[in-house]
Amino acid sequence: MGSMQLYKFMSLQPFERVADALLGRRLYCPKPEQLNDPLEGLLGHHADGAEAGKPLDDQLRAALLSMSETDRDLARARVCCFSARPDSMQMWSYYAGGHKGLCLEVDVSGFESKIVKVGYVDDTAPLSAKKPVERLAFKHSAWRHEQEYRLITIDETEREFLPIKINSVLISASTDPAFLLPLFELCRHLRVAREIATFSTLGEFTRFPLRSDVPFQERLRARSTSGDP
Repeated sequence: MGSMQLYKFMSLQPFERVADALLGRRLYCPKPEQLNDPLEGLLGHHADGAEAGKPLDDQLRAALLSMSETDRDLARARVCCFSARPDSMQMWSYYAGGHKGLCLEVDVSGFESKIVKVGYVDDTAPLSAKKPVERLAFKHSAWRHEQEYRLITIDETEREFLPIKINSVLISASTDPAFLLPLFELCRHLRVAREIATFSTLGEFTRFPLRSDVPFQERLRARSTSGDP
């Protein structure tokens, strides 16, 4: 059985974050409150004691207590997010700096057993019985385009960063040329495959592998003299 590949889209700003991921071969694992879905761990949440028909003060008190307990539980968690595919036009737009960033192809076979596939739901009622951390494995169907996988850890301080094996760095064809030299040279130094990723006018996704042993300046000279891409 082959190794499992997942994808991490990244903006190039701040570049220090990209350099840290490449040089350290690691990904930052944010807390749920740092993610861009305001309902992380809250989807389907129901506060016991806040039922309609009870005095408003009692409902408010129960809701605040429940949210405080939920926040405390979620504060123990960290989440590292991946996508199943590198060819989503939406993901390049949302998470790779508007098609000006990159996408890491990551071999997750070393921790594949801990990876969960996110479930997308319209009916949130069944989630009300789950613990806040368990609900991190679910998102509303509005996020379905992300085709997300997650590594969710609890009370593991060492999981602030996740060690990874990078198979390839997919660099958008629309990347600011100022970033190409440091990106190409980082990949060459680390002996990591580098590819140019682009969408055709028909919406078709293509990856163009580049030789990792050729310095960026030599590639530019060769291109200027031969006319090759």
